[in-house]
Amino acid sequence: HEWNDTEKEVFEVFDTPNQFAMAMADENAPHHALSIKAMNDIGHFKMYKKWYKSVDYFNSRMDDILFIGFQESLNDDFNTLKSIIALPETTVLPSDDVAAHKSPKGLDKHIEDAGIAVLNEWYADDIKFITLCKEAMIQKAIARKSAWFKWLR
Repeated sequence: HEWNDTEKEVFEVFDTPNQFAMAMADENAPHHALSIKAMNDIGHFKMYKKWYKSVDYFNSRMDDILFIGFQESLNDDFNTLKSIIALPETTVLPSDDVAAHKSPKGLDKHIEDAGIAVLNEWYADDIKFITLCKEAMIQKAIARKSAWFKWLR
C-alpha cells in the first residue's frame, strides 16, 4: 500500500509512537498540528465511530454480526472464525512482517503517561465500543454453545 502524504510526513517526523503521542498531548509542541491531522487522515488511526455510526445503530444490527475478532488475540480469533465459516485449515494469515503490517522489530513502543492519557481521551468512545464488542462476542459464544448442547440432546 502506498503511503498518503500525511503518512509520509508522520513517518519522517516521528521516530517512535511516544514522540507522536507526546506531540498530541502538548498543544505547544512543534508537530502538534501534524499529530492531530494524522489522527484524522490516516486510515488505521481513525476512530471506529466512523464505521459503526452509533452504539444504538450497532446494537440494532447485532443479529447481523457473525463474529468480531480482536488484534490482541488475532491468531486465535482467526482460527475461531475459520471454524465458524468452515474455511480450510490451510487458510492462514500472512506471516511476513510487511504483508502482516507488523511494526518494525526493535521499535520502541513505550509511551509516556501523558501520551497514554491523550490517546485514551481521543479514543474514549472506541474503548467503550471495543468493550461492547467483547461483551457481544461472549454472548454470541454462549448462544452458540447453548445451541450446540440443544442439538446434542
